[in-house]
Amino acid sequence: FSRPSNRRAMKLPAREELAGMRAHARLERPLVMTASEWNVEKAARDQTLTGCPPDMWLINGKVYDLKDFVAKHPGGPEWLDLTRGTDCTTAFETHHINIDKADALLAKYFRFTLPAEHAFAASPYEWQNPHGFYRELRAAVFQHFRSTKQTWHASPAMWVASAVALVLWVLAFASVCWQQSVAGAVVAGLALYALTGVGHNFFHQRNLPIRFVWDLTCFNSQEWRISHALAHHMLPNLSSDYEVVMAEPFVRFARTQPGSHWTVVVYSQILYAVGGFLDAGRRAVAVVSRQRALRWEELLLPVQMLCAVACGGWRSLALWALMQAINNLLFISCSTPVHRSSYSWTDGCQELLPDQLDFGVHTIHSTEDYDADSTSVLKKLFVYASFNDHILHHLFPTCDLSKQHVIRPVFLELCRKHNIPYTTLPFLTLMRGTFAVMMRKKGQLEYVPRAQRVGAESQKDE
Repeated sequence: FSRPSNRRAMKLPAREELAGMRAHARLERPLVMTASEWNVEKAARDQTLTGCPPDMWLINGKVYDLKDFVAKHPGGPEWLDLTRGTDCTTAFETHHINIDKADALLAKYFRFTLPAEHAFAASPYEWQNPHGFYRELRAAVFQHFRSTKQTWHASPAMWVASAVALVLWVLAFASVCWQQSVAGAVVAGLALYALTGVGHNFFHQRNLPIRFVWDLTCFNSQEWRISHALAHHMLPNLSSDYEVVMAEPFVRFARTQPGSHWTVVVYSQILYAVGGFLDAGRRAVAVVSRQRALRWEELLLPVQMLCAVACGGWRSLALWALMQAINNLLFISCSTPVHRSSYSWTDGCQELLPDQLDFGVHTIHSTEDYDADSTSVLKKLFVYASFNDHILHHLFPTCDLSKQHVIRPVFLELCRKHNIPYTTLPFLTLMRGTFAVMMRKKGQLEYVPRAQRVGAESQKDE
């Protein structure tokens, strides 16, 4: 899986960080760039590298004019609006499990093929190999769904669990407002944590109103469709991954950057707890300075605050802040280790593991799974906020979390066939590994490749 290729010996521009990504860390601007700014800068770079027209879409070296299709897009127009003028090959390939149907529809909007020297200049992966791991896995997953007569959409259990989390949050938040209940704030924070998993699951999919439960938190679902779904999911742990730089210069995870002082173990947890407030403040500054427009769902946060103040005054508002802080801390603490520990590859680890140009193989090496039950929807939401089957989620972001266990056997079989090592790890192991990456000393990578880990486990078993 790590045989070198000609493209591996050279830097791929699409994998490199955008010029403005670390401007805040260099103190060239007070706040991290917005997700929208990242998207605009990526589109400009893609157009420069490939010559793709700004009003068209580049997929697998071919240019398509989808303007007449935007309103008809089954996933909603927003996905096409956000990828206009970019090389969106990875988004197209990973968001359509029934790829033959998508290809057939796409062909109707074909305009022209770019010259060979520019066609794939903005692609971070090789998609031309029909026998690559990811293409074979996607075909096997689709056939498995079809043969078992199932879909990859939410199961009834998922809808019930989502409703339970929402009702629990409403009742607990009501107790915060009218009774100034500390216990209510804690329960509301835990329910909001589960709703974060619900929102995270659904904002990756076609437009459904349930996605907006994400906006009950301090975060915004539309921004996360860019920063998370399009930036992080498509480019996990590469230098161009927007989420890698968000906490810099205070917390650094990319191996291309230096580590931090040991006190990062303490102050990172404070940053986690207040991270949502900081993100909401950053968006508010962007709206006031007219860098971005206010979206209706962003009013859900101030409406909560007004309800708290109107019903119980400043004490209720303080308990509302406690509720949000609990969710912030739990959500970021659970989601961070699956990408930022000693066991996940990031840019800078090439001396131990070369760049993997198959999207699926790269994703496996840059992502971890918790050693946890993958069938219980309630456990997925209330314990892991949807982050336990994270590799499958990255590989198939439109597959509902309630259906991930259906395709796990297919995934494991293909991993064995392609000799790709796969293991899961306990939460505490991944958390310790995350702290180790935070505190790594100069010259240390603090990276344990999967093959080395699996080999050590095999020897231990023997």
